[in-house]
Amino acid sequence: MDTVAPTIYVKAQDPLVKAIRETTAQRVLTQFGKQVPDGRLLCFFDDVDHQPLKDRIGAANRGFCEPLCEPLYEMTLWDYYPDYLRDLIFIQVREFDHVIYLHGSTCSSEVGLAITFAHELQHFVQYMTARKLWALNTLIPHLPEYVFTSLALHWFDIPIE
Repeated sequence: MDTVAPTIYVKAQDPLVKAIRETTAQRVLTQFGKQVPDGRLLCFFDDVDHQPLKDRIGAANRGFCEPLCEPLYEMTLWDYYPDYLRDLIFIQVREFDHVIYLHGSTCSSEVGLAITFAHELQHFVQYMTARKLWALNTLIPHLPEYVFTSLALHWFDIPIE
């Protein structure tokens, strides 16, 4: 079976900015090496912050990783994706099974892009190699807020983050 390397797509008007972001993303992938499993992964680096996603996930959100399995569409952010991202995923058939999306403000510095991309790439690796752990970590944020406050927990206390 052929291996499928992740697809890096950088949305940028300036060719130099595009090249820098592609190079940074490729360096992150290189650091992960063979840890990155096959999985038809689209890594999309936007040049703007897509406000509907920010409104849904939170203003501080820098990006996300999620599977695009059809039964999960109701549980994904699909309805909030920018049209240009959905168009890449569905050319004639669904081309990708997973997406990593980074907002434009995240990509504005190489450090922010590298750290956030590595973080989201780790979510993909976890989904592909430790599905039960990924599922538990995905469910934790959906617990009622009183669970966190009564235990004096913060978002950064959650293992997935």
